[in-house]
This record gives sequence, C-alpha cells and structure tokens, in this order.
Amino acid sequence: MVNVGCNADHRGRGLTLIPWPPIMTIHQKSAPQLGKKPLILIAVCTRNLAVFEANCARGIAQLSYPSGYRYELLVVENRREPSGALNPIGADIPVRYFLEKQLGLSAARNRVFAEAQKCNADWLALLDDDVVPMDSWLDEYVRAIQSMPDAKLLYGQYWYRFPNGYSLATERDPDSFEAMIEKPVRFGGGNLLMHRSLYSVHGVRFDPRFDGCGSEDTDLRRQAAEYGIDAVPVPRAVIQEEITTLRATLASGFHRKLDAGVSGIVMLKKYSSPLAFTVGVLMQLPRRLIHLLRHWGRVVKASSIRAENREEILDVAIADLAVFLGLIMGLCGYRGTYYSRNEE
Repeated sequence: MVNVGCNADHRGRGLTLIPWPPIMTIHQKSAPQLGKKPLILIAVCTRNLAVFEANCARGIAQLSYPSGYRYELLVVENRREPSGALNPIGADIPVRYFLEKQLGLSAARNRVFAEAQKCNADWLALLDDDVVPMDSWLDEYVRAIQSMPDAKLLYGQYWYRFPNGYSLATERDPDSFEAMIEKPVRFGGGNLLMHRSLYSVHGVRFDPRFDGCGSEDTDLRRQAAEYGIDAVPVPRAVIQEEITTLRATLASGFHRKLDAGVSGIVMLKKYSSPLAFTVGVLMQLPRRLIHLLRHWGRVVKASSIRAENREEILDVAIADLAVFLGLIMGLCGYRGTYYSRNEE
C-alpha cells in the first residue's frame, strides 16, 4: 500500500490521503534506518512529475548513500492540480510528496524549507527536477561537510550537456568529467546543500521578486553572506543537465539573457538605497551601451572579412544586446516571464 502525506485535494489519482507528516515509502529493500543519525533531506521541486521521473528520479535511484546518515526524499509539485501519481523510483529511502498550490518558484522552494523543519532535517539538499545527479553526488557532499564542519552552505557543479541544437545562454562544457571539475563551479539553486540553521535560525528564504527573472539563487547566497555564511564549492558534487532542443533555441537563449538584465535591476533595487540605485544606474547604463556598441562593431568587421569566428562574435553581441534590453525593461517595471514560460 502506498501512503502519501499531502495537504491538498487529490481525488481520482490513485493516492490515499492521510494527514501530514506520514511518509510514502516507494521502495523498501531493507529495514528502516533508526537511531539518531543526522537526516539529509533531498528535495526536488517540479511542475510536472513526468519531468522529475524522466530525469532527476533516475539519478536519485542510482545514488550512493554514505553511512552515518539517514536520508529522505521530498518532492514538491507546484500546480493547481496534481499532474498524476508519484511512481516508485527504485531508491531505498522514504519519500514525501507535497502539492504546493501557490504558483511560483519561491513558493515551491520555501515550502521545502517548511517541510524540512517539520521533519527536523539536519541538512537540506536541493535538486532541480530536470537534472541527473551523478552516483557520487551525495558522497562528495558528505565528505565536504565532514572535512569542513563549519560549512553551512555548499554548492556543486553543473555539467551542461548538448545532444544537439544551439544555445545562446549557456556555454558548452567539456566532454570529460575530469575536465569538468577543473572549471569554476557554478552556483545554482538546483545543486545545493544547506544546513538547517540557514532557514530555521537565520530565516533565509527564496524571494518571490525573482520568480519572473531568475537569480533567486544568487539572492539566497547574498542573504547567507549577510549572516557571515560563505558558500563553499564542492567541484566533484556534479549534476548533469541536458540542454534540450527547446532550451537550445535562439529565442530561449535570448529570453534567458533578457531576464538576466531584469534580475540585475531587481537585485540593485533590493540591496541599494534609492540614491545609490539612481547613481549606479546612471553610471552603468552608459558603460553598458558603449560595451554593446563595441560588440556590434566587431560583428560588422568580422562579417566584412568573413572571419571564421564571426558566428561566435555574433552570439556574444546578441547576448549582450539581450542583457542591455533587460536592464532597460527592468527600469520600466518589467519583471520577466521566466517561471510563467514553464507551463504546467
């Protein structure tokens, strides 16, 4: 029998409602883990369970789970109505499911914080639904927290894979794992390990102002820094993310860069006084415009001499144009459409 802890109406989906906080055990090969071992809660937010099951669930099923800890999985679905039943994924850990009806990336991820507090998790590991963690992902994080007991916020590497197509927003990564971990580690909300003190003591939360434009993870990192908590990179805690055909289009890349410009304005407004914001904009916009004109001058020159790298130069110029337009639109009150483009 499958039991689901959930706070939402869920009829006709093949799930049995019982009051929270009971858990759903989707695959039990051995006796439950008992005792007072620290709990690491792996949390995934999704807008469609099919996306989670096709990507992240496959990686979770293959993870190596280091001894000395307890593990649970929390899946938060962010929709008005559930997309379907959560199927077993083959992992020998308890699973919790929660339907968050308030739409928005911040609402879903902040629900994760609330549920992590309810189950008294010591550590919270965040994953996106469309990434696949490598089997050593948890091993690397556990090694890191054991070797750095003062670390409270850790982040692993994103390894972008391009089966085909074009991407304006994302640079291509090396093909080998060893080359990948030598690169600077990208910070992102889909590959984090957080100590409970960040959200239960300091009250760190994802800010809904960034739902439309992204950079909510950068804002979270800045909140932590205000409490003297530095983000620590863990290069070998790698997740793979496939840049699919839709995301690899010019239009998708342009939107991502446009939103990056908007988020810059939102961030500046949040952390600056009105005077500092005005001075910053008056100083930076002319510089960005000069920078943009230089890029397009290079495009003209490269095209006239038919340079071999002219397409690459054009990509850079288009990306820079998108960011500049995003800055202007952000000043005019535009807040982006990042989350709304991920339709249910």
